[in-house]
Amino acid sequence: MKKKDRPDAGLQLWQLVVTVVLLLIFGTLAVILLAIADTDPEVWQRRVYIFTAIQAIVFTAVGWLFGREVNQSAVKAADMHASEARDDANEARASIRQLAQRAGEAERTAAVEEARGRAAYTAVASLLDSDDSTSSGPSDVSMPRTQPDNVRAAVAILDALYSDQQP
Repeated sequence: MKKKDRPDAGLQLWQLVVTVVLLLIFGTLAVILLAIADTDPEVWQRRVYIFTAIQAIVFTAVGWLFGREVNQSAVKAADMHASEARDDANEARASIRQLAQRAGEAERTAAVEEARGRAAYTAVASLLDSDDSTSSGPSDVSMPRTQPDNVRAAVAILDALYSDQQP
């Protein structure tokens, strides 16, 4: 994000200008104090007292300037990690939705196949149990009863497949 795009860019620029001005004032004051160092001790003590107050303000400003830069890099890194985690979570949610959809489709397919298998079992079993030699169970399925061994084999296969699920 560019400095112009940030809402606090003007404030940060102002703070930077104030910090630089304070550093310049501090440096100028230090040079002046060194130039007039041979004055009366009482006057010197008062000047040093004022100098230390200005020094505290200037060092605070400089600490803010450098601390802000360090914090900005930490914030950027944290934002990047949070963005990556958010993306990973979104991908995981999408994957879970897709897997849930597949599971639902598989359950529906299994239910349809189970119903078809039960219908086939019922139809073949009714062929075997039927006393009629030319027709079989359901009205839409008719088969001559010329191959009862094949029917028995089909019933045996279906019985093995659906023995625990007989209707």
